[in-house]
Amino acid sequence: KSTQQIVESLLENQGLGGGELDVRLSQAYEPRPQCVQYAETEWDYALRLLADDGISAWFDTKQEAPIWVLADTLEACVDIEGDAVLPFEDGAAHTQLRQFTEFELEANWCTGNVHLRDDDVRQPEVPIEGKLEDGEGLYFAYPARLLNGDQAAQRARARLDQLRRFELVARGSSDCVRLQPGRIFELYSEQTELNQRYLIVSVEHRFVESTPGKEQAAGYTNRVLMVPAGRFFRPAIPEWPTLPGLEPATVTGPAGEEIHVDDLGAVKLKFPWDRSDTMDDTTSTWARTMQQNLGGSMLLPRMNWEVLVAYAHGNPDQPRVLGRLYNAEAALPYSPKGQSASTSFQTASSPGGGAVNELKMGDSAGKESMSINAAKDQSVVVGGDALTTVAGNEDHTVASSSTLTSKTHSHSVGGAHNIDVGTDYTIQVGARSETIGGVEINKVTGSRIVKAGGAYQEVVGALQATQCINANLECAALANLVGGAMIHAAGAGANETVLGARSHVVGAVRGINCVNYEEKVLGVKAITSGA
Repeated sequence: KSTQQIVESLLENQGLGGGELDVRLSQAYEPRPQCVQYAETEWDYALRLLADDGISAWFDTKQEAPIWVLADTLEACVDIEGDAVLPFEDGAAHTQLRQFTEFELEANWCTGNVHLRDDDVRQPEVPIEGKLEDGEGLYFAYPARLLNGDQAAQRARARLDQLRRFELVARGSSDCVRLQPGRIFELYSEQTELNQRYLIVSVEHRFVESTPGKEQAAGYTNRVLMVPAGRFFRPAIPEWPTLPGLEPATVTGPAGEEIHVDDLGAVKLKFPWDRSDTMDDTTSTWARTMQQNLGGSMLLPRMNWEVLVAYAHGNPDQPRVLGRLYNAEAALPYSPKGQSASTSFQTASSPGGGAVNELKMGDSAGKESMSINAAKDQSVVVGGDALTTVAGNEDHTVASSSTLTSKTHSHSVGGAHNIDVGTDYTIQVGARSETIGGVEINKVTGSRIVKAGGAYQEVVGALQATQCINANLECAALANLVGGAMIHAAGAGANETVLGARSHVVGAVRGINCVNYEEKVLGVKAITSGA
């Protein structure tokens, strides 16, 4: 709400209607994101806000009904009722009624330059500033409670007027009952340097009742404080309330939501001193939340959390959330009785809750531990190298599938290495080299098939033996090269069929011993023997 709207609400709360307020403002004023009445009456609260905007307020009589006037320009001030020219006669003898009997004009040195500054959370590198230079001396204010550049310029103009409000000030005494604040009159005097129009700032009335036996006669006099009417008179720059220390608050938001934040992670709050029953997103302005001192951290308060609040520069209009507080309804995640040496960083799923992501550290002597719990998915990204060292055992359990993708992969096992696959085991590689320092045993309870798309070669440094029930060798061409003796032995019959040419080259004696021998050659057959 703007200052005008807040003042109207205060009057309405006191049962006063619009007829008691006369608004004569020449410009619009920024709404206040939050405006707290702190340790002050409604009257002082209203005057503080008006003075902050540079708005003057006074009571005026209009047809004998007092009204409260709000104004920010000289054009809002009118002349006194009746003759607006009042004489001033100095001396003991006064020849006229309704005149000034005392009058003095005082000049004062005032600051002529204003510099206001505040922070802009939306543009932190560019402060909000308002400057106005018109003389000597400097008034600098930070924080100046500014929202934007337009307000800064408007506020700087008001602050300069407030600083120079008594640059020229007049004081006087009169018997004119028509003088009242906010009205203008013209002074006529033989001292011509005093002759000008004056804006009345305040009037102190004095009534004297005649007393029998005393020479003092009944009458009326007043003391008047005035300024030349060439400049509008603004109230003094107000002192802003300071709320020291810390206090609790409850995070609020719209019904049906669990997390209600803006794009900067700010939240809405309900304070213990707020007497309203409201618990939605209108309880406060956006309160920025303190985060961990990290390169990136986002821990957003949830609705109904009790949090600890401080105030920027002590200003009750600028709350800041420092952290969460636990209470009987929102207890610690672990009992301090059994796990006082534990440290836990937990989050909670939303909406509905029921699952947590957690980083937990146990620091009980001899039972130190660290655990990570991902409520659903987990992703780890390492920009460079990753090294894991386990001094004891390490177990990995994957309930579903597991995939490892790497450019190169090296696996070194100092002891035994067991792989147990319940169903199929498939390896697909571009090239494969396997070196076994000792004995290798392959046991296949079912069939074993080796398919080579190109050449297939086995080099055996010692004895090679193949034991099987049946063996079938089928190929387009076959060459056996034996450096020593070669023996074919068949416990039963042996059949050999060659559809094309068959050539045997034997460097030594070739012998065939058999019970029955059958050989069929459909083409050419050549046998060459060395002996």
